[in-house]
Parts: sequence; C-alpha cells; structure tokens
Amino acid sequence: MKVFLINPPFETEEDYSGKLELYQPLGIAYVAASLEKSGHNVKIIDSVIEGFKQIEHSNGKKFFGLPAKEIASAVLKEKPDIIGITGMSPWKNSIFNLARSIREKNSEIPIICGGSITTLEPSVVLSNPDIDFVIIGEGEITFVEFLKVLKRPDEWHSIPGLGFKSKGKPILNKPSCFNVDLDSLPFPARHLLPMKKYFKAASYYEYSRGKASSPRATGIITSRGCPFNCVFCSAKLLAGKFWRPRNAENVIAEMEECISKYNITDFYFEDENMSLNKERTNKLMDTIIEKKWKVVLHSPQGLRADSLDKGILRKMKKAGFRDITIGVETGSQKVMDEVVDKRLRLERVEEVVKDCKEIGIEVSCFFVIGMVGPRVETKEEIKQTLDFAKKLRKIGVSHCTIRNALPIPGTRMHQIAKEKEYLLMPDDIDFNKIYTVQKHFMRTPEWEPEEVMDFVKQAEVEDARDLLFSRHLFKMMYFKKFLNGLVTSPGITVKIALVRVKKAIK
Repeated sequence: MKVFLINPPFETEEDYSGKLELYQPLGIAYVAASLEKSGHNVKIIDSVIEGFKQIEHSNGKKFFGLPAKEIASAVLKEKPDIIGITGMSPWKNSIFNLARSIREKNSEIPIICGGSITTLEPSVVLSNPDIDFVIIGEGEITFVEFLKVLKRPDEWHSIPGLGFKSKGKPILNKPSCFNVDLDSLPFPARHLLPMKKYFKAASYYEYSRGKASSPRATGIITSRGCPFNCVFCSAKLLAGKFWRPRNAENVIAEMEECISKYNITDFYFEDENMSLNKERTNKLMDTIIEKKWKVVLHSPQGLRADSLDKGILRKMKKAGFRDITIGVETGSQKVMDEVVDKRLRLERVEEVVKDCKEIGIEVSCFFVIGMVGPRVETKEEIKQTLDFAKKLRKIGVSHCTIRNALPIPGTRMHQIAKEKEYLLMPDDIDFNKIYTVQKHFMRTPEWEPEEVMDFVKQAEVEDARDLLFSRHLFKMMYFKKFLNGLVTSPGITVKIALVRVKKAIK
C-alpha cells in the first residue's frame, strides 16, 4: 500500500514567545521504517521543517509550518491509500485542522492518527469526525498489522492498540503491551526525511537546539519505558513501566549509519533513562571511544544522578559528552520522598555535579515546582528548590531550568488534583495552554497559581544572572568554547550571548 505520514504544524497560543526547536520526528520515522520493511510504499512530510519560517494565525493560535490546506493538496496529489498523522496533545487543533483540510478534498481516504496524543487521549481524537482510526501506544507493530486487515472491518477488533469507529461509535481495542523488542526494529527511516533542510535550518539559532557543536545533529533513542513512578511524569503511560534497552551494538550500528550517510557530528540521546544500566552505559561509551569518532553527545531529556559514577562520567567525557542534563525535580528531600516519589537522594546530585566539574563536563538541571501528590508541596518547599538550584550553580552547575508542574491526564498528579478539585480546567484540559502559556493550572490551599508563576520568574532571573556573572564563565573551558563558537558559528554565538545578557539585566 501507499502510505503517507504527516508531522503537522507546531501549534502554540498566540502570545507564545518561546523559540521553535526543529528536530527530526523519530516516532514516525520508526513507523515508516517498519512499514517499508513490510513492503509498503511510504512517504513522510514534516510540515514544520518544510515551512519552518511560515506562521499561520487562527482563532488565537499560531501554527508554525506549512498551512493545513497546502499540506492536504500536496499529500492527495500522491494518491495514497491511507494517511497517518502524528502529534502530541498540545497540537490537537493542528491535527484536527489538517484532518479537516484533507477530508474537504477527499471524503473517502482513511485517516489514522498516532503519537502521544492518541495514547493519552484516544477517545478525544477518535471522536473527531474526520479521523477514522487511532493507534494507542507504540505504532510500529500495530500499524503494520492493521494494514493487513484494512479492507476487512470485521477483523479490526483483533488488532491490539487500535481504535476505530463502528456505526459512528468509537471502539478502543485492548492496548498493546509495550513489549516490542527494540533491537528487532529497523532504524528510523531518516532517508525519508529532508535531512539537509534540518541542517540548514539549524543555522538559525532561534530554530535550533542551542548546544549542538554543528548543524549536523540528530536524535537517537536507546531505550523505552520507565520503571519509576514520579507523580507528574507520563513516560510510563507512553512507553510502559518496564525499561527496555537496545543493546549497545544495535545503538552503535545506528550511530555508524548516521555518521556515514549524513556526516552527523552531534547525537541527542532522547530517551529518559539512557544511563540506567551501568554495564550497558560502560559498554556503549567504551565502543564509541574505540571507534574514535569525532562526535559530540548530549542528554536533553535528563539523566538520573544515581545512575552515574565518576568512572562512567570519565568515559562519557572521552566519548564526546561535553554537557549533560540531570533531572533533579526538587530541592527538598521531603518533597522528593513524599510528593514526587522519585527515590533519589539530593546528596548524590551534589556529588555528581562535583565529579562533572572535576572531569570537565558542563551540567544543567531540571526542576519542577507547584506539585500535587499524596500531599501538596508548600511555598517554603518551593523556596528550598530555588535555594538548592543556587547551591548547585555555586558548585558547578551552569544552568537550572525550573518550571511549573503540568497536570497531564493519566498521571497520578492529574488524578489527585482532579479528585481534590485543584484543577482550573477539570473537564477539558487544553494541553496547548498548559505547554505554551506561562500559567499554572492548579490552585491549592497552599498556594495560588500566580504565586507559583512568580517563583518560576524569580528562578529564571536568578539563573540568568548567575549564568552571566558566576566565576565559572571565565574559566578556560568556557572561554575556549566561546572563542571556538566565534570561529565556527559567529552569528549563532553572538546571538546566544546577547540573549543571555538580556535575560540577566531584566
């Protein structure tokens, strides 16, 4: 069959002022590779990169990328047998607009939707009149199996992870079991993506991932699933509660392909638990070191501090990690234990930061405030998080990102907040507002939403000032990095410096 997969325009609120980060959509690239392996003719259109300088305004929203009507015309010219649309929950309107534009031009073609939105909100998506099917959970196996019975509606009920309509009524099959053997999957079909356009777009700082050493970057996913139970996190909802790693040889083979085919210099490890198993991490780093690749490695999703030790960090540095990100979540051990349930000791975070400073790896940290769990985080405990972030910056952390907690449906935080009537949008969660507007969407007896956002703004100011004025900026490793940036990417480097200066003096 001829299958067309679409990454829809990136959707934000009209007053969104953040930057647009462009990266290859590995989710649909994985699905595309599995479909190709099964003999299907597959094409991908990433509307964000194809129209990354275009912005469409509609009903208080901004849509970055090709307009929906233009996408529909381009896709239907190819005469596909089925169209797949991927997306996250914040892009709901973008997905629905695109499906409507396709349906207006062709009322018969099947439209199937996947991505995190259909795993978290399958009934909401399937209730849209223009969408015929949804995939719940991992799509590689479900999509392939579904196409085998596409023309036989009486067999649709037999496909785990599929949602469809029967006489207009949404039907959700039993979910898939998150048991895909990741080593058995073909590598993401990057050959179906316009890789040169991603590299070219990365020359614009506001559209790129800031720490890349060159525009030739790609993401890589070395594991799926999460065995932990953080109160706010949706990771186990999207990929299962069991950690499923790829073996080191399989990861290395994909990296080798990226280097040989696309001259990739930067790899972003996109999984939440890349370093969870120390034996695998050691083997992966040892092999990269043996290969003598001139690559730079990044961990944007955040590593667990207790999965790292000085030996692993030394190998990570030698393999190409100039920087790492650590998910800390809170500066209060009581909140860590009683609210977040992350099972992490803050003393271990400090030890890892000191080790990284000694070894020469730059560290950034993530924090979340305004959390609801078995109990509510207090204002005093929020202040402890800001204080702990200051302490970490003094001992070597370069940047701390502190954000307000998001009540994502399906998480324990959302469930508890709804039961306690803390949600400001209890019935119709607008993910787009949650992700792209600087507002907190919970109110508790401990704090008002405006107070939480005041703490977020205070944290941003303190972080920017420390980033500009702290002594570590003047150490040789950072000075060399700055000089190297002026030589290799002067425009980007100057823009980054100006942005940081502006933040610091506000």
